[in-house]
Amino acid sequence: MFQRLHELSALFPKKELWQRINEGMPAEYNRQLALCFSEQGQWQEVETAIPQSS
Repeated sequence: MFQRLHELSALFPKKELWQRINEGMPAEYNRQLALCFSEQGQWQEVETAIPQSS
């Protein structure tokens, strides 16, 4: 499943991570978590972000 998600993510336009995660969410949802995997599909880490308003 994670391999398929990784392959799917390659199809999306290149954007900052927080922009992709936050797409379509209301403004009050301003904290993000990203599950990160290596190119080989191995678990790496969880990244968190609070994006700055532009």
